[in-house]
Amino acid sequence: MPLSVDKPNKSAAKPPKSAGGTPKSELYKRVHQDGDVIEVPVEDIDANPFNDREMIGLEELAESIRQDGLLSPVTLLRRTAFAEAHPDATEGLTKEWVLGPGEHRWRASMLAEERTIRGIVRDDLAPKIRGILLLENTYRTDPTPLEKARQLNDAMEKDGLSIREAARILKMGPTSVHKLTELLKLPSDAAEAVHRGTLLPTHARKLLKLEDPQSVSRAYQLMEQRGVKAEEAVRLVLAGAVTANEEAEDETAPTGEIAPSDSTELEPAGGVVPAQTRVETTDEQASPDTPENESQPEGEADEKTEAPAPPKLPTVRKSSKVTATADPYAAQRDAASADRDAACWSLLQRDDYATSEQVAGTMARALLVPFKQEAARAKAHVWLRKANKLGFDVSNADAYHQAVLSSRDPELIARVTFATALAASEIRAADRRRRTWDQHDAAHVQLLIESTGYVPETDWEVRELTRHNVSVPKKQPTEG
Repeated sequence: MPLSVDKPNKSAAKPPKSAGGTPKSELYKRVHQDGDVIEVPVEDIDANPFNDREMIGLEELAESIRQDGLLSPVTLLRRTAFAEAHPDATEGLTKEWVLGPGEHRWRASMLAEERTIRGIVRDDLAPKIRGILLLENTYRTDPTPLEKARQLNDAMEKDGLSIREAARILKMGPTSVHKLTELLKLPSDAAEAVHRGTLLPTHARKLLKLEDPQSVSRAYQLMEQRGVKAEEAVRLVLAGAVTANEEAEDETAPTGEIAPSDSTELEPAGGVVPAQTRVETTDEQASPDTPENESQPEGEADEKTEAPAPPKLPTVRKSSKVTATADPYAAQRDAASADRDAACWSLLQRDDYATSEQVAGTMARALLVPFKQEAARAKAHVWLRKANKLGFDVSNADAYHQAVLSSRDPELIARVTFATALAASEIRAADRRRRTWDQHDAAHVQLLIESTGYVPETDWEVRELTRHNVSVPKKQPTEG
C-alpha cells in the first residue's frame, strides 16, 4: 500500500499580516538598530529643536554635494525616542526622524535637490542630544577658552554629560576637557583676561594652585602690574610678600625709584625678570661670606643669628627703562599681521597655491624653527574654512586634521600640511614679543609677496624686510 503524504499548506508558510495592515516598509523600518547606516527621504526628517546653529554657507556645501556627494552621514533619532527623552520639546515634530548633528548637511542636501540622505541611527543619544548639539555648535564659532569652558559646563550640567563623554564628542582628551573647566574657578579679573586673550589658560591654571580666589586675583595683579611670571606671582603670594599696604606703597612710589633688581631691562612680554638681575626672595639668611657680613663685628653677627628678623621680600617693580622701551610700532605690526593673515588664506584658495620650492621652504621653517603646533593647526583650520577648501565639515581643528590624515587624499593632505606650516610661520612673524624679524620671517613674507602680490604698507615691516634684503614692491596708486 503506497504511503500517503499530505501536501504542505502554502498559505501557512506566508507570514501573518500585522494588525491594521501595516505597510511592509514600516516593518522594515523597525529592524534598524543603533549604529545602522540607512538612506532616509529628506522629507521624513524634522530639524532638532535644540539646534540653534546659524545656517551659513549652504549654497557652497550644496554645490559640493552635487559634485562629490555627501561625505559624512547625518545623525538620526526616532521621533519616539526623542519624545521619550524630551517630552516638553516635541511641539511641531511630525516626521519619523529627528536630526542630531547634521542639520547643515541636511538642508544643503535639500538645496542640492537630493531625495534621500545617508544617516546613522543613534536613538541612544536622545537623552544627551541637547548637550551634544550645544558643544558642537559652540566649537564651530571659534570661541575663546573661557567660552569653551562655560559651554562645556552647561552641557554637562543640562544633560548629565561626564568629562569623558564630552571629550569623546569634541574629539579631545579627558584631561584637556578637565583643564578647560578648571578655568571657571578663576576670579572675575583673571577670567576676563583669559577671555580677552591677555592671560594664557596655561598661566591661569598655574594661578589656581592658590585655590583662594582673592589670592589668585592678587597673583594675577602681580603679573599684570609688575611683569612677573605666573610661578613667581604664586610664590610671592604664598610667601606673603604682597600685602595691601605694600600695594598702596607701590602705587604712590616715585616713578624714578627703581629697585636694584631693575638695573637690567625686563623681557618685553611674559613678565620675565632676567635671572642674573632678579633678587632672590628665600627664607634663608645671607651667606656669612658676603662682604656685608665680613665688615660686621662678630658679636653683632652672632646676636642677629640668634634672633633673625623676619625676611622682607622685596617688591618687584617694572623699571622706567621698560616703559621707555615700549614698542612704538605695536599698532603697525598688528595692522600688518591682519593684512598678512588675509593674504595667507587667499593663497590657500588657489589650486596652484605654491611651487615645490616654496612648499619645501615653508615646511622647513615650520619644522626647524620652534612653533606652537596647536595654534598653527587652529589657524590653518580657520584659513581653509574661509578659503572653502576644508574638504570635511569638521568643526574641531584637531579632529579635522586627524580626519584629513585618515582620508588618504594626497592632494588634501598636501594642502592642509602646507596651510599648517604657513600658519606656523605667520604666528611667529606676528609675535610682538620678538622685537625684530630674522631671515625666516622675511622669507615667509617674501613668499606672500611673490605668490599673492602682498604689498607691505607699514614702515616697520618695510624696514625689517629691507634689512634682510627682501625687495619690497611699491604700493600702486589708486585711481580717482
